[in-house]
Amino acid sequence: IGHVFDDGCDLFCRLCFAKDHFRHALAKGALFLAVACFGLRLSRLGLDNLSGVARKMPLTFAAFVAAGLSLVGVPGTAGFISKWYLIV
Repeated sequence: IGHVFDDGCDLFCRLCFAKDHFRHALAKGALFLAVACFGLRLSRLGLDNLSGVARKMPLTFAAFVAAGLSLVGVPGTAGFISKWYLIV
């Protein structure tokens, strides 16, 4: 958060950093919600029990993948747009 309050950063730069933090929080929250859904549906939440979860819960798994890709910043996601504004 310290880089948002840097003296050499103008208003556009601060808004881009704030938007990136907000986007990151949304993607991270979506990942945690998807894992919570996995935990409610499966008997135990371990790596050995996660096999076949995409067949059992396809929409939740798609949301998990989309949130993970957005967190990384893959083009076509909100994470990419946010990181692009930080670079430019």
